[in-house]
Amino acid sequence: MLLEYHLSRSGESGVDIAALLAPVADRPELTETVRAHLRLSRNRRATARELGVHPNTVDNRLARFTATTGMDVTTDHGAALALAATLLCAVHSTWQSAGGGAEGADRRGRATTADEPMT
Repeated sequence: MLLEYHLSRSGESGVDIAALLAPVADRPELTETVRAHLRLSRNRRATARELGVHPNTVDNRLARFTATTGMDVTTDHGAALALAATLLCAVHSTWQSAGGGAEGADRRGRATTADEPMT
């Protein structure tokens, strides 16, 4: 929860980070795969099992996510960036729906369909 608290106060840079997910906002299979992959410690077999797909499907989706966003979640840096972007989208979307608002909030709110922040 500390990370979510810190990210919710990140200012303009938070808008830019959250916007990294905008290219996959209309691709729920990619965002769902990435969230599961990160939540399951980047274990492709566990991700495949949870999603009910073949591990090669996970690999293909992660490759499409990387090609679309430029974030390679199979690397530490890419995984950290994707996690931060996902958390920012979830935190700011929740905050915005509770009556908050800031310049750039629309970009954050549309970037993902996450129901809750990843831990």
